[in-house]
Amino acid sequence: MIGTPARSFWFPVQAVAKPQFLAGALILSSFAVALNGQAVDLDQEGVSGASRGRSQIGTRGEVSVGNSFHYQLGLNGIFDNQLQPVAADNKGNLVRVRNFYGEELTGGIYGTRIGRRYRLGLDYRLGVRHYTHSSYYSGSDHNLGLSYRARPSRFWTLNMAQRFTTTTNGLGFVAQGSNNDLGSALAPVAQFFSTRLNYLQSTGSATWIASSRTQVSFGADYIRQEYGSTVLFGSKGYLLNSKVERRLSKRFSVGGSYTKGRFTFGEQVESQSHTIQANLESSFARFWTFNLNAGATASDVTNKFTFRLDPVLAAILGQSTVTQSFNQRNIFPSGSVELTRRFEHSSFGANYSRSFGANNGVLGASRVEGASIAYSRNISGNINLGAAGTYWNYSGLGQITGKTNAKSANAQLSYRFTSALHLTMSYDYRIQKAGSLDYSGNRVAVGIAFSPSDRPLRF
Repeated sequence: MIGTPARSFWFPVQAVAKPQFLAGALILSSFAVALNGQAVDLDQEGVSGASRGRSQIGTRGEVSVGNSFHYQLGLNGIFDNQLQPVAADNKGNLVRVRNFYGEELTGGIYGTRIGRRYRLGLDYRLGVRHYTHSSYYSGSDHNLGLSYRARPSRFWTLNMAQRFTTTTNGLGFVAQGSNNDLGSALAPVAQFFSTRLNYLQSTGSATWIASSRTQVSFGADYIRQEYGSTVLFGSKGYLLNSKVERRLSKRFSVGGSYTKGRFTFGEQVESQSHTIQANLESSFARFWTFNLNAGATASDVTNKFTFRLDPVLAAILGQSTVTQSFNQRNIFPSGSVELTRRFEHSSFGANYSRSFGANNGVLGASRVEGASIAYSRNISGNINLGAAGTYWNYSGLGQITGKTNAKSANAQLSYRFTSALHLTMSYDYRIQKAGSLDYSGNRVAVGIAFSPSDRPLRF
């Protein structure tokens, strides 16, 4: 398989030389600008109150964490039985590694800062693990989500977000930062191999509030994904989007959206996509929200292949290789549906999506279907229980037309037995399939966490 060249870890050493990091710098430099603004309730902005039920960076599923930040530091004993290296034996079978025991240090900070004209959200997760009998798979994972929302005037809203992930493990505390983030295009749980993955997503958008019932939004995302293995496809590209929304009642709105995407996968695959969808958004029964996007996507994928010529032909033509292009166009239904319910002490969410452009390193340009369901609840002020399930299916488009899919389930418990100490337990199970390959694995973590708080930890 053709893959991306091996590269050293490019963040942050080379970051200052890359234009995409200007968005992150703009976010940081903008924080101070909003501190002297006038009072505006950012929760009330927008056409429909349904958007208030969406998950926001810094909340971890809660309705709001207020104007505060929460931090944690933990130590876990771990058992890993789901690692899949990018390696094959002399018979061509993938090498499996099993039954890893070790320790993991976890940490992080999350919360929101709400000013008179702005909202800042932060969620950072860290995991440093050491396996007792194999230091090769030991290492650290990081996940950062940073969002900034401002209302510079009564007619305009600005939104910016920066997401960065580096991980080798699709399960566990750090990976959940991306797996649970509906605004992220990355799903670590759907990654087929346990190799280093570096992911960056920069988002910016502006909304013009034309009237109390109508608003127009436009924005862009830059996405870059790299792997430590030369076998896997890296990707980079952008999405340009626009949306018109009209409120029909206090809790119901409709609209339409258009998105253009352009991505490269490795050095041989290029793609363009155009998506048009109708939007419906509603809130009901006070705590429930429903969002539907339905339409179609047209994709155009070009694969480039280089062949070495026979020496006789090379002598005649004066070149040793020739490049041939393969082009494929597809049109397929796309969209998403999402249902959420959030209280002060519990949350529920379920969603399904079908889109183009996601990449798990194996297939390059793909049509991807994803579904998830999750529930979390605080009990008696000292216990938090959580459970989730996900499904991802990738179908290759272009010359590579295979399929991969991943199913996972997760259960978590935290118990606050003092004002700052928490017992934490989590169990993850995953099944992955690609062609005739079918394997499963699990991960168990039990430990103690330090986090001064009046509530149990939420994952």
